Amino acid sequence: MLLSGVSGLALLAALFVIGSAVATSVRARRREIGLLRCIGAERRHLLRLFLGEALVVGVGGTLVGVPLGLGLARLLLPTVRESAELVFAMRFFTAGLDVSPTTLALGAAAGVGAALLAGFTPARAAVRVAPLAAVRRAGPPEDRRSSAPGALAAALVLTAVGLVAEIHFDSPWGGNLAALATDFFLVVLFVREARLVSAVVLRPLRGRGRLAVERLADIPPELALAGGVLALGLGLMIMAGTLARSFEASVLDFIHHQVRADLVVASTATTGWIESPVHEDLGARLLAVPGVARVERVRLAEHEYEGGRIS
Repeated sequence: MLLSGVSGLALLAALFVIGSAVATSVRARRREIGLLRCIGAERRHLLRLFLGEALVVGVGGTLVGVPLGLGLARLLLPTVRESAELVFAMRFFTAGLDVSPTTLALGAAAGVGAALLAGFTPARAAVRVAPLAAVRRAGPPEDRRSSAPGALAAALVLTAVGLVAEIHFDSPWGGNLAALATDFFLVVLFVREARLVSAVVLRPLRGRGRLAVERLADIPPELALAGGVLALGLGLMIMAGTLARSFEASVLDFIHHQVRADLVVASTATTGWIESPVHEDLGARLLAVPGVARVERVRLAEHEYEGGRIS
């Protein structure tokens, strides 16, 4: 589940990158878009052009990413196995990667679909450019229709669906979906209501503050996408650190409540990552030490079961 979450974040980062690339392409070719509109090019034709560009990027990235991911997984398999043996004190035997064609197909579809989804918004912005405004170097601002009502409605629907899934089906995914949709709802609501309080906030700043705000509004949207990728990477680092510390605290709490012994004696010699057995008389010798009230003997051994080895 953790690896699936990391994969989802990587896919989200790809959405930002591809969206930034298509948005940059639209901005650089704004004059050409206006000329095409002036000579009779239809909006759907321009939309297909930019979506085709995003499709080429997605297919190319998928063709490179799938073999690269399989190769990295094969290289990292021994390291992951050794780490698992160290954590669980068990021997794991892996013959190789177990990847089904369905998994590969879903991964490829997710890559191509993410590219098309990322390219749709800048492509739609390209076809909304007024022909004369695009031809002129300094034309009026583009038609930016607010999508806040639709975003708020979608967030409310997702929140309701998540809550129903959490209550009715007792699924943790429902609560996660509801929490994510609620966060999205709050962000959209904050952006929408920020316009109402901007006049009050900017009043003490006078002319310098207003100039700074207007300059900030003129920053290309691609920079905002790049900032989103940076924020996503920072969030991933915080998530990984939090999970590591939480896992460490959980293990220490488990040991504190389940392992009642004051001391644990084990052999320093190992077979793989499993400690070698100690001598059978060691328990009696430890019990004879002054101050030792009780000794519990535990032995870990491997056994063949249904064609595999268990410990």
